[in-house]
Amino acid sequence: MNNIKTLRSFVSGVESSLLQKEEEVIKKNSMGLLPMIFAFSQLNPDKYKLSDKQIKECINIFEDQVNVVKKDEDDLTKGVSVTIKGKAGVGLNNAMKEINLQKGQINMLYQNSLINLIVFFELLISRVLHTHITKFPEIMSIKDKTLSLEDIRKLGSFEDAEKYLIDQEVEGIMYGSLDKWYKYLTDKVKITISYFQKNKELISEIFQRRNIVVHN
Repeated sequence: MNNIKTLRSFVSGVESSLLQKEEEVIKKNSMGLLPMIFAFSQLNPDKYKLSDKQIKECINIFEDQVNVVKKDEDDLTKGVSVTIKGKAGVGLNNAMKEINLQKGQINMLYQNSLINLIVFFELLISRVLHTHITKFPEIMSIKDKTLSLEDIRKLGSFEDAEKYLIDQEVEGIMYGSLDKWYKYLTDKVKITISYFQKNKELISEIFQRRNIVVHN
């Protein structure tokens, strides 16, 4: 719980600073973004509203640097072509680079925090399993596992051998799915986890999102 509280406090503080910085960067690059807004306003004037005065100013500033071509005037789904070149294109490119850099920091904060959150959770489950199996090794599947005399000699002692088998057992469980963890904790450790059953899909989604971030 302390890890989660610390993580939540950290994210809240850093997020506030990054979002404020993002707003400042967008304002700073407002002129660089203007040709894109102008192009969007031609495609969807209801969503990207510009006054007649602003439209005239954009036409004077950009002249032929912003070009919007619709394949069908009445149906945008058939395709459009937007070209922003010259100084307008350079300004937009520079603005987007700076904004994307800032947004990348915010995304990195969220992604790394998600990874840390799962690590805290996995550590908790691992410690629960390790503690319980150490206390009650006779009811776990490690009682059926064997080591050769050579293995025991390498490990050093019976206690080391037992610890090794327990570590292997826990590692094997932790490599399994959430469902395997749940079944092991409820069937063998005898822990009631009603929260998991109620929020199974949400917890599974959180883990899958972590997997995408880590493995993609």
